[in-house]
Amino acid sequence: MAKNAQIHVTVMPSTRERLIRFCEEHEGINQGDVVEDALKNFFDRQDRIHSAPDLVLERINALTLSVIECNRLLSEIKEKVDRLEE
Repeated sequence: MAKNAQIHVTVMPSTRERLIRFCEEHEGINQGDVVEDALKNFFDRQDRIHSAPDLVLERINALTLSVIECNRLLSEIKEKVDRLEE
């Protein structure tokens, strides 16, 4: 995907120096890529904050399905043990 949008931001000199140093230490990574990833992560975090109830519901559903599966397996084990005891 071609990148053709530009933004101009003002940051503290220490932040700029860290960005430059990071890009020099990691060949193949340019400043634009780092800033783009940082902004993407920031916005993803903000989206998660606003959708926290959805995440909780999703985790509760996953946990519920896991417990149901555990109960099903325990029932199978109990049936097999009961048959062995007979």
